[in-house]
Parts: sequence; C-alpha cells; structure tokens
Amino acid sequence: MNTLGSLDIIQLIRDHYGITIVVALSTLGLISHAVEKYRVYAWYAITIAVAWILFAMNGDMLYFYAFLLGMATAFAEIISKFTDEPIKALSAIQALCYHLLNGLMSAFALRVLYLYQQPVTPLDRLKAVVIAGLGAMLLLRSKLFNVKVGGEDVSFGPEQIVKVFFRYMEFAIDRIRAQARIQFVRKKLDNIDFERVCEYTRSMLGAAQALGEKDMEEIGKSFDDIGHSKNSLQLKSYEMGFILLNRMGEDFVSELFDNPPIEWRIKAPEPDQGILSGLLPTKDVLYFAYGSNMCSRRLLERLGWGRSDVQDLKARRAVLPNYTLAFEKTTENPGEGLVNARMEKDSRIEGVLYRLPALALSFIEQNERGYLRREVQVQAEGDKKMVGAQTYFAESVADGLTPTTEYLKTLIDGAVEHSLSDAYISGLKAAEKQPLAKTA
Repeated sequence: MNTLGSLDIIQLIRDHYGITIVVALSTLGLISHAVEKYRVYAWYAITIAVAWILFAMNGDMLYFYAFLLGMATAFAEIISKFTDEPIKALSAIQALCYHLLNGLMSAFALRVLYLYQQPVTPLDRLKAVVIAGLGAMLLLRSKLFNVKVGGEDVSFGPEQIVKVFFRYMEFAIDRIRAQARIQFVRKKLDNIDFERVCEYTRSMLGAAQALGEKDMEEIGKSFDDIGHSKNSLQLKSYEMGFILLNRMGEDFVSELFDNPPIEWRIKAPEPDQGILSGLLPTKDVLYFAYGSNMCSRRLLERLGWGRSDVQDLKARRAVLPNYTLAFEKTTENPGEGLVNARMEKDSRIEGVLYRLPALALSFIEQNERGYLRREVQVQAEGDKKMVGAQTYFAESVADGLTPTTEYLKTLIDGAVEHSLSDAYISGLKAAEKQPLAKTA
C-alpha cells in the first residue's frame, strides 16, 4: 500500500512553506466557521478527519476503518436510547467522547490482532477490521466475575467501567435534551386547551403506521390519566406534548399544533409588548361593548387574562348613535333577556370602546353565542370624528324579557367603572323590574 509517510509530509511542508501557511490558515478558518455553525456536530467531522490523517501517516488505513466501525457501534447505542430525536442526542459533547472512545478501542483491538497474526489476503484484512470493530464492544462489556452486594450482582471487569461511563454520558445527554424538549413543548403547546385537542390528537395518531394496537392503547390510557388529573389545562397539554414527543418526534408535534385554531386556545392572544410594538403596524381592532363586557373584570375573565392586563384593554367611553338598548335577546331560560342594540333614530347607546388583537376578539366570540358581529360607527371620547368599531347584535329577540340581577349588576359595574352618564346608569338600574325597550 502506497501511503504518504510522516517524513514525506514534513518534507512537503518545508518545500512549500508559504503555501502550507495559507492552507493551514484557510483550514482553521473553515473549521472555526463549521464549529460555530454546527457546534458539536462539526467535531464529529473533525475527529474523523484527524483520525484519517493520523492513520494515513501511520501507513495502514485498516486502523481507520476499524475506528469508523467502532464509532458506528457507539452511534447505534445512542440512537437506540434516545428514540424521539436521536440525531439531536449527538449534540452533547459526552456523546462525541463516547464515539471517540469506541473508535480508539476498535483501533487498539485491531493492533492486538496484528500481534497474533498479520492478515495477508483482502478477505483476511476485512475480517480483522470487522472483528476489531465489533469485538472491541464485546471486550469492553466483558466481566471477570460477579459479587453479591446487597442482593444485587456487581460485575468486576471492563463492563463496570463502561457502564459507569455510559450512565454518566446518558445522564449528560438527557439533561441537554431535556432542556431542548422543554423549550419545544412550551413553544408548541403554550396556550393549548388539552380538553379541546385530546380527541383530535387521538385521531391524528392513526396516521402512524408503526404504532400497533397495544401502543395506541397505552397512549390512550396515558391521555385518560392526564384528563382525570387535577392539573391545569396548560399542564395537561404539556404532559400530552411529552408523550407525543417520545412516541412520534418533533415533526409530528409541529404538524399537529403549528398555527392552532382560536378555539383550541386557553386564553386570548395578548397584545405584543415588544420594543417595536408601537412602531410596527398591528392587527388590532376596535370593539364597542355595551353589555356585560363593559365590566373589565368580566372581559378579562372571558379573555383568560389576569387583572394586571387591564391596561392592555385601552378602554375609552364611546357612544353608538341611532340605537337603543333593549333586553330582548332570548336565552335558554324563559323570560330572561340579554342586551341587544336595536336601531332607533335620535337614540344612543353608551358603552366602552376597547382596542384588542383581532384574534382576541375572535376568542371572545366563543362566549357570545347567539350574537352576530357587525361594524358600526361610534363616537369615541377624545375623537372628533366617528370611528369604525366591531360590536354584536342578537340573532333572536323577543318581547317582555328582563335581565337577571347578576347580569344587570355586571352591566352597572361596567358603566360605573368607566364613568358613563348618571342618566344612563339610572336607566340600567331601573331595568331589573321593567325592560328598557320592546321590539317593534
């Protein structure tokens, strides 16, 4: 075999000193860029390249092939342990060390074989590489004898060393992967209502052909256990996310929960609070509330926001002209009426104008059953011109309905909170015994 010896390489460097410096600097630059971009993955390529150079200088490339086979066996062990995203498990430096250890042990095993007999034919050389590559793993996992300690068998030999190292490596990789998995699940299942997506997820698991009936039963039982737990809907969604991640991997979870519909949300999307939020165009809409949503406490509950988010509502008083307030929207309870805006010339409805993200308003509609959204022109406090705003009108109305005491109190609380006119508040208080208006 004609290979380039170390003396030849040294002589080549001496003869082409300037070119060598340029090549060396370029190589270092490429290596630095690769390490920065691909991190630990780049070190696998560097390790293999260095091994190739060293074994080529040694004059026998069989050592390199044995080294590669040893690394391949380490790769098989790691991906069999971390099944959700096996390639990402290789990003830990401990995984690289384990590959390197296995590769070196395989090369050492080949050297031991050479001490017994030098292979001559190509077939003998192939056998030597395979025996060294795979035999090194058997050697590392061999044990001389066992001792009973506390009722457990403790082995003495190379296996014990490998077991300790592998356990350390496994924990190290698992910690790194756990951090990445937490970030992934939080991102994909944040603000996802477990109860609203559970059956959908069960159905979509049918797309996996490798999942057997027993696997589906185990996943179904896990989902049932999550559903019966007392954890919050958000924690339940996270638990479901880790189960899916273990079984199906990141791509499957992303396919399920990227761009989720608004009805899957636990709470409405909150306004953007970033540094550039005030400079960039937004998808906010103006919402004119004249019913129970005038009360910020009630609106925050429906949005799923906390009391600290009340400033995000950007509330202002506003007036809807040529409409009158009527408790005429029918409900499931006979005689009970909710508010509706009914056209009436020279009348007006006082209310509260909110600026909300468009998706937040869509989220509210889940609780506005029996109402249709329309755009109206309102006169907002501080504005000289009328502005377009979204509000809701009842689909079904009836005569002679009255509001419940609790419902009316919420309206009054909202009117008082936002300092609507005294006459308007008095009219609301009087509505408990007599409807404000009747349908024409």
